[in-house]
Amino acid sequence: IGSSYSGNASILAWIILSIFAIYLSLYFAELVTIYPKAGGVYEFSKHAYNRFFSFIMGWIAWLVSNLTTALLVVAAIDYLIPDPSQFWLKIGVSVFFIVALNIVAYFGVKGSAFLPVTFAIITVSVLLSFIIPGLFQINSSNIYPFSPFGYASIFLTIFFIVESFFGWESATYLAEEVQEPEKVIPKAIIIGTVVVGILGILMVTVSLGAVPWKTLALSAAPLSVVSERIVG
Repeated sequence: IGSSYSGNASILAWIILSIFAIYLSLYFAELVTIYPKAGGVYEFSKHAYNRFFSFIMGWIAWLVSNLTTALLVVAAIDYLIPDPSQFWLKIGVSVFFIVALNIVAYFGVKGSAFLPVTFAIITVSVLLSFIIPGLFQINSSNIYPFSPFGYASIFLTIFFIVESFFGWESATYLAEEVQEPEKVIPKAIIIGTVVVGILGILMVTVSLGAVPWKTLALSAAPLSVVSERIVG
């Protein structure tokens, strides 16, 4: 999506955003070290302000988290089934996954720990399956012109891709569910952010290097175009 707003300069947007995200992750790492409680942003807000404000923050965080989960599920199904005539099929599949994820979450942290680990392994493996062979298929001529819309457009791209890093607060909710949360969770937050940043930068670089940005900007499923070019 970044190529639609800043062309090849979206690579620079990812670099800037990654640096900012790592900097922000240090705040959450420090907070969970000081207050290793299950409340997460609720607990932090309670110490910084008062109970009323933390109550509002806690509910907003819960609402946004659930809406985001549903949004990502629907967006993923819409990406995999782009045919608009299959509306009810997409709704049915989306509802199934949302209900299934809630059922898994109901059984607690130990029971549902297997699922996010599995998702993480699959996600990283899929991205690496594009990145590694794609590094050998980068055409430098596709990178130029680097900034067709001017460098100010980078900030617009950042606005649309910033959600790629959201999740620092979610990790803090597990502070009372793990051993030595003062050490484990800060490391997980920082390392996770660094990994996302590196994978994001490499993925967008490979994509724009393999396929011209104009082609990606016009595509409804740019990752499919990139995969076809790289792995057939």
